[in-house]
Amino acid sequence: MINLLSSPLPFVIFLAIALALVVYSRLRDKKIKQEGYDAEALVSRIEESETVSSDEGITTSYTYYVQFEDNRGEVREAILVNPKRGLTEKSRIRIKYVPEKPRIAVMLESADK
Repeated sequence: MINLLSSPLPFVIFLAIALALVVYSRLRDKKIKQEGYDAEALVSRIEESETVSSDEGITTSYTYYVQFEDNRGEVREAILVNPKRGLTEKSRIRIKYVPEKPRIAVMLESADK
């Protein structure tokens, strides 16, 4: 049996998983920026969630949703993976998305607010 306090294995596994998630999200964002379709979007809602931990207190996070018309003319809703500070509901922005996964959108650097 592995003693979690004396073995570095759990930490190494956690670090490898965290690194894999970071690499995956960066590659996904890069693909969307390079191969995605541009669209004008409206921030449709912002969901707030709180996580309570014993050592850090309460952490608040926000999930931004945008609505846009895709390349087929269908209205879609997506999660914005890289929201910038200052966005509010009804903000108008430019995004990119890929048709095979339209539920994920990347905000362009030159967003129109």
